[in-house]
Amino acid sequence: MIRFKSTDLLNYIPVTSTKMNRVNLVQILRQQGQSIWLDGLERSLILTGQLQRSVDLGLRGLLSNFTSLEQAIRAGSYDHDFRAIAHQLDINPRSLYEYLIIQDMQLAADLLKAFHSQTHAGDGFVNLDLPPHAAFDTQATLTEAHRLWQTVGWSNLMLKIPATAATLPAIAQLIQDGINVNVTLLFSQDVYEQVAESYLRGLEVLSIQGKDVSKVAGVASLPVSRLDDAIAAQFQVTGQDEVLRESFLGNVAIAQAKVMYQHYQSIYQSDRWQSLAHLGAQPQRLLWDITSIENNRFRTQHYIQSLMDESTVLALTPQIFQVQELYSPSEADFTVGIDAAHQILNNLENLISLETLTDRLLTEELQRSQDAYQQLLSAIEQKRQSF
Repeated sequence: MIRFKSTDLLNYIPVTSTKMNRVNLVQILRQQGQSIWLDGLERSLILTGQLQRSVDLGLRGLLSNFTSLEQAIRAGSYDHDFRAIAHQLDINPRSLYEYLIIQDMQLAADLLKAFHSQTHAGDGFVNLDLPPHAAFDTQATLTEAHRLWQTVGWSNLMLKIPATAATLPAIAQLIQDGINVNVTLLFSQDVYEQVAESYLRGLEVLSIQGKDVSKVAGVASLPVSRLDDAIAAQFQVTGQDEVLRESFLGNVAIAQAKVMYQHYQSIYQSDRWQSLAHLGAQPQRLLWDITSIENNRFRTQHYIQSLMDESTVLALTPQIFQVQELYSPSEADFTVGIDAAHQILNNLENLISLETLTDRLLTEELQRSQDAYQQLLSAIEQKRQSF
């Protein structure tokens, strides 16, 4: 049985400060060159002015999700819209969902448009999910992406597309077509390399066609906390002893992130990339998603501290953003400890198959998305019938 001390990880995971000074977390992360995006866009954030205040504080991107929208609908945030269309019986729940979310996307894109222009299309994006069924069909991915891109009609829209066997072939084509893509549910190193390759190919075709590559952007998203939660659950199933379990928990996803970032650096230091950069191409940034953490300040602080780095994106929930003064990360070098990160992943492979686990996790997350979408549509139908 392989063992290593949790103190061995200090060479690559920064020590978390327990002193919580009243500081602006977003400003600190921006000084590190990191962009902060908010996951959970819904109408009340816009109408109350909270979103504008967040943008003024340094928020640089927004993501919608089915669950947040469902909760907002049940809470009455969209009642005005439902009153207006209550008697239009020919509108089905899916069409009504798109009617609501497209308005949100356009309003939010307006608020971020100035920053999008200031960064020369490098940031200031609003992110919209494709319908879940598209994750299993390449042509459906292309069709839905083009339809939503044209319907929203804003250049700072980014479409969220999960990294599946069906969607991977579509990514290069969408980039080639000038559509911004956020490739989500990236748990595997191998899949990330395929995603990065697809992004490069799309840009290269775009440049060969003589089109402007500087107007297209992309991110690749690792749900950090989801991966660590899956590791913890797997250790419980396999009955690993507590000392060994504690040495891995909360550290595997950070190690995975570091190794992904190492590959990211190798791409954007290559001659191949420099040819595209000379034409103004935007790198496909890595996004660290910690939005599945619930009411655990220690875990949130741990991830924020460990994932600080320039040229990356950190996705936060509105709840974390609202209490950002509770989090006080100290400066850290994300590139330190690559060897230790590789060692953690190698040690893990001697206990469980990370590839098997990430494949299962992807399947579970796709099902979670489908369930959330159906619950959203049910909430929409129930709300419509109430007027």
